[in-house]
Amino acid sequence: MGSEMKSVCLIAKGPSAIHADEFIDPFDDIAVINDAGIFTSRNVDYAFCTHNYYTTLKDTVYKIKNIVTLAKNVEEKGPLGGMELLDEVLNVNKIIYQQGWCKPEKDGFIRHIAAGKVCHHHTATAALHWLSKFGKYDLVKVIGIDGGTEYAPGSYVDQETYDKLGIKDGLLDQWKEIMFELVKVLENIYDCQFKFYNPS
Repeated sequence: MGSEMKSVCLIAKGPSAIHADEFIDPFDDIAVINDAGIFTSRNVDYAFCTHNYYTTLKDTVYKIKNIVTLAKNVEEKGPLGGMELLDEVLNVNKIIYQQGWCKPEKDGFIRHIAAGKVCHHHTATAALHWLSKFGKYDLVKVIGIDGGTEYAPGSYVDQETYDKLGIKDGLLDQWKEIMFELVKVLENIYDCQFKFYNPS
């Protein structure tokens, strides 16, 4: 790998996120899901935030360069997401993307990408697609997408949403498998590589 390779580390909120700074290389850009910026001492280039803006970013917004979110959240400015608060955040660039529901399998992802939309099955899939397509990264490193039922200590968990989504019943394992399916498609379309944290 040459020194020109453009790389980013995406930090999600699974238990392995506490090892983020060990996994990050000095020249990596940093991207996070919601409040996962708490797991790195580094500044954050991209924070992918799709809900509960004030709750999930209030402690880390000072070190975020770009907030990336759904156009739907910004247009509706609904109380659920608190995205109207984006207007109050100065010194942070706001990046909006269009999405639509996509069937979480290979052909569905390919059709969605061909239509010019971001594959937002959940926030991590949107982040991985956005970083591949718009960030134009050669290497996307990923930590904190662990499956299971737990989040890393200190991360914000909305208990009502946790219960409603069925996370304790294995939803995160399903989302992890969907993410791996998307990664195969992204590697082919954008000629990028993905590296996942392995606590060996």
